[in-house]
Amino acid sequence: MATFVSACLAESGAQQIVTWSPSKLTFDVRPGDSVLRSVLLKARSRIANVRIEVSGEGATLLTTAPTAFDTLRAEVPVAITFSAAPGPRHRVARMAAVAWLRHGTAIVKDSLPIVIDVSVSERNQWIGLILPPFPEEVSVESSRTIGDARFASHSLDLVDTPSGRALWLSRRAERLDDEKWEVVATVPLPILPEGQGLILGRCGSLRTGENQRGRFIDVTIDPEIIAVVLLTEGEVLTEIRRAWRANRPRNTIEPVEHSALACVAEKQQ
Repeated sequence: MATFVSACLAESGAQQIVTWSPSKLTFDVRPGDSVLRSVLLKARSRIANVRIEVSGEGATLLTTAPTAFDTLRAEVPVAITFSAAPGPRHRVARMAAVAWLRHGTAIVKDSLPIVIDVSVSERNQWIGLILPPFPEEVSVESSRTIGDARFASHSLDLVDTPSGRALWLSRRAERLDDEKWEVVATVPLPILPEGQGLILGRCGSLRTGENQRGRFIDVTIDPEIIAVVLLTEGEVLTEIRRAWRANRPRNTIEPVEHSALACVAEKQQ
């Protein structure tokens, strides 16, 4: 089971205007997962008003960032995110989509289309699970609602499953009981090196400035942000390694850019 993103060059003439690196990406996804991959777009000459369009059967499951360039020159990174909503309990057929590089209304001569061939394995077994109780084979490391617990529509659980540690996003199953939650998205977590930790509910945008006491640094908390951080000294942790957003309107857990994020260290008792 794999998802392949291969780049096929549309040639017209001897010289290539743009190239992509790498020319092949691999996604390993299931319904409810969200996976981000980066490619490098290299332009041999300056091109104005360029945009990326996605078409094909799997187009609705893909987003690109950025989506357009006022001026394309040299090398620029492009993030491609595959995000699949929770699906039915059966194997999903292979899908495909193509990301086209366009200049104005025309395809850029010698452009490099990205061909996405998506193959999704059997449905994530946890999607649709009603909590509590948790399955016997799953242990819970921590749980928290997103926002005020009295009015929260969603919650996050850090769990240890037979396949490893994972994040579960659940929504309140009001049709059953206010105290019941339905799992709507999961993300497997990497094994963290020593000195790194996962933080839920204490991350957000990094703020710096000056006041009467001098220069300050703090965090505007965004309860949807989850981050892997380097556990250093101090109240504000700025060495973010990876980050996700628990997107409540979309019921997904999505990777996000983390260069402007920070987390608040847990207060010692």
